[in-house]
Amino acid sequence: MSFTNKITLYDGRFNYPRKGFCSIVTQLLYIISEHNSFYGDKKICIGDPQVLELFENLNSEDALNYNPSKRWLDVFFTEPNTLLSTTYTAHMPANKQALLELNSCLNSTLKISPNILLKFTKLLDEHITDRTIGVQIRGTDKVSEIPPINDEQIISYIDYELENDDVDNIFLSTDDIRYIRLLTSHFGDKVTYNKSNIISNNEGAIHFNQTHDRNRVNYEVLSDTYLLSKCKKLLYCYSNVSQLALIMGINEFNKIKLLN
Repeated sequence: MSFTNKITLYDGRFNYPRKGFCSIVTQLLYIISEHNSFYGDKKICIGDPQVLELFENLNSEDALNYNPSKRWLDVFFTEPNTLLSTTYTAHMPANKQALLELNSCLNSTLKISPNILLKFTKLLDEHITDRTIGVQIRGTDKVSEIPPINDEQIISYIDYELENDDVDNIFLSTDDIRYIRLLTSHFGDKVTYNKSNIISNNEGAIHFNQTHDRNRVNYEVLSDTYLLSKCKKLLYCYSNVSQLALIMGINEFNKIKLLN
């Protein structure tokens, strides 16, 4: 029996409906890494419809004698310590070796669709220079997973970068209005962010809100992730957005620092 290598996360054990866009992308990259560890190639095809709204496959679909997504989950539940996704997760400090592997998986498999990349490039010109520091702070329901970052610590870290390095402005990526208010009240017009993005005003997670257009939410989070990946310096928190930004930009950053 042959299976497609067009991988998806449709196995019920993935809890797909609860996943945000960056979590979906990074999970697929972990599966590709697992496939590569056994077969020595990353020429695998993605079948996730949300991902394919914004990315294009670089590889054609081939037949395999196993299901890569199912295999990954089977190993995850039986021998998790053998997987990259347990030795480096979004709730761990950046691991350069793991990030380089995941970056290679991404670049061997997907590219941002040209029409989407054109829009991102325009945003890049608006928000990012060589003297911009990217800041990613996950708010809303994240407190149910890990303790929130201390406000004074956030301000202190950014103050240090502004005073001691060649930084002129701050690109903020967040899902929570509280952090926009925190940074703009302290740093004023040094702070830039995408004002057209949906933002949570009530600490509710955006990707769980059924009233939002999911395609729009995915586009906005990937646009922020892309911009973060183009900053020379990044202050990041434990989140899937930060993890994907680190994966995308690991070869470009001059400095990264964990806020948590």
